[in-house]
Amino acid sequence: DLSKLHIVPMVIGLVFLIALVVVLATTVMLRKDLIHEESLQLAGKYKDRFDATFVGSETCKKCHERTYLEWKTSLHSRMLRDVKVDPLANIGDFETPNDVRTFSEEEIAYTLGSQWRQQYLKKEGDDLIVLPASYHFPTDKWTSYQPDQPEKRKWWPECAGCHATGVDPEKKTFVEAGVACEACHGPGSNHVEAIPGFEIPTIISASRLNSGLSAQICGSCHTRGRDKTGKYAYPVDYQTHKGE
Repeated sequence: DLSKLHIVPMVIGLVFLIALVVVLATTVMLRKDLIHEESLQLAGKYKDRFDATFVGSETCKKCHERTYLEWKTSLHSRMLRDVKVDPLANIGDFETPNDVRTFSEEEIAYTLGSQWRQQYLKKEGDDLIVLPASYHFPTDKWTSYQPDQPEKRKWWPECAGCHATGVDPEKKTFVEAGVACEACHGPGSNHVEAIPGFEIPTIISASRLNSGLSAQICGSCHTRGRDKTGKYAYPVDYQTHKGE
């Protein structure tokens, strides 16, 4: 019967298609399970990481001088600069007359940014406030920055966590200005004190993380992550190795 001969290949093809879908679905599920399991294993490996304290980039330099020098010339290191420590940090043109904007004299504590746009922070008690003018370096022009929203210019709740290292927004303190070594690698005291060849990782290294977690080292700030409580406009106590 010719009709039956046509049906048989169709049935075989349908069975094959169903089997292929099942295999693909199972593969995806297994991959998700493997990624989850890998994340859990990494979390276990780094269990002691948050007992560590910050040691500062100068300490990292002792063993990682080449990497330190590359970082020192990067935009990350110049993200936040104390003008008393580095008077050349200020690149804004305050001399040329400006018909659009008038200036008032303020004592600048820190500069924020250095290549495309630079902003200026002043102290008000234990707070840091971003001034309402921003200097655009490529065009040599000044623009307004949130002049009518002073709450948006409060540096500790709005900016601190992604522009300094070792930030404690409750105490309004940070360990190191700028995005330093430990901003991405985590507190380094355990790593510094570890015996050479010690098997348990003592510092966060992107090469030891799966692709999802390693991307989140940068993504926690560069995708404008937020504090879980909604109190701060950046992640607080972000645990890189867990992705949370």
